[in-house]
Amino acid sequence: MQCAARACGTAIYADDQRVVVADVGGNGLAVASFVTALLAVISGVTGVALFFTESRSFGAVLVMVGLLAGCGCWLSNILRARRLGRPLADLPVYFTLDRAAQKVLDPDGRAVCAIGAAKLELAFQATSSARALVLVTPHGRWVIARGNPFAGSTDDLVQVLVAAGVVGP
Repeated sequence: MQCAARACGTAIYADDQRVVVADVGGNGLAVASFVTALLAVISGVTGVALFFTESRSFGAVLVMVGLLAGCGCWLSNILRARRLGRPLADLPVYFTLDRAAQKVLDPDGRAVCAIGAAKLELAFQATSSARALVLVTPHGRWVIARGNPFAGSTDDLVQVLVAAGVVGP
């Protein structure tokens, strides 16, 4: 199975028979990477400016904080890359689209509804400026991906699922 799309902690793997939507995780690591990189740049630049102008000791401390934050950014990127590189067999599955039977299957393999009866929605998240991607079926709602401005757009996920027969947002 090939990875057809990956964003916001969700990956979609597809072949001729199935489309599997799985939880990759790593959204928090994307935010941590951004925050530590920002901290590294701000404290590093301020530290260098202070070191050569007013306060050598305080400038040196800020440069060290910047270096430590840069190391934190590097570490969070390594951890995120490891999470994103895990094989499908190691990932928790949200649902599967069985193309041959035209059914949406839950993680246990039970049919939930026809693929055409499933609809994607973009839902408001109180904690983010990005929207969550939700699969709505006659039997309930599944949050597929929590939108995150630091972990990519959900547009690729939507395109793959709509191409598989799910009704788009």
